[in-house]
Amino acid sequence: ADALASKDNYVKGVMSGLSDPYAMLRVGPQTFKSRHLDNTLSPKWDEMYE
Repeated sequence: ADALASKDNYVKGVMSGLSDPYAMLRVGPQTFKSRHLDNTLSPKWDEMYE
């Protein structure tokens, strides 16, 4: 996917600390999982799946 909207770092109205985010993408029967990124609130992945 290109140009996905970013999400903020608020959880139930409370700002959270750093995280180790990853992304999951489901296309039909296939599921793809990105690598996780350590200690960031602004993850950016540059990955391609086939």
